[in-house]
Amino acid sequence: MSFKRAPYYLSVLIGAIVLFNIVGFIKAERAPVAISSHASIPNYALQNARIYLSDKEYSRSSLYMDEAVRSFQYLRDKSTDESRQKLDAGLKALRTVKSQMDLGYFNETSLNKNSVIALNALIYYEIASAKDFILEDKRPEAMKAVSFAIDNLRYALDFAEGNKKEYEVQVFSDMDMIMSDYYMDKSDFIETLDSILVELDDLEVAY
Repeated sequence: MSFKRAPYYLSVLIGAIVLFNIVGFIKAERAPVAISSHASIPNYALQNARIYLSDKEYSRSSLYMDEAVRSFQYLRDKSTDESRQKLDAGLKALRTVKSQMDLGYFNETSLNKNSVIALNALIYYEIASAKDFILEDKRPEAMKAVSFAIDNLRYALDFAEGNKKEYEVQVFSDMDMIMSDYYMDKSDFIETLDSILVELDDLEVAY
């Protein structure tokens, strides 16, 4: 008798697992865009675009660059006015590379330079979002946004060439200071974020 009931119990178990995953997906999609899965797509796509460009698999490189442009456009459209100007510049940089690829011009130096511009724009977006979160007393969200910014900065360091890395390292140091002190005083937190935003403005000039 217990063997006859096995398929029923199995179907209930499978249904529960599916429901759990659906609920988890819905919750993830309800997360603010700056700290959602959407915010991780551009750096992933840019890394793959460069890998396939280096391997001379140009069609695949172009596909990933197209994904980077589309995902970046999505973030730009969902951004606040404060970040939009930066993201516009980053989107322009990515479209420059995609246009070059569409014309059959695959240049790793151009990809690296423009990827750094785009990633720095994303870093600015994440830090500005972190400031919005902390002003609303949403510390976990603020910390997560800084964590996303650090991930983008690691990718930017990988793409950066020459002395431009020095600018990135200083910004990384300030972000790491925030991550190492979860209970940092709110006013100090905001002051540090403002300092990073200024550094990112200086970084933009450096490029």
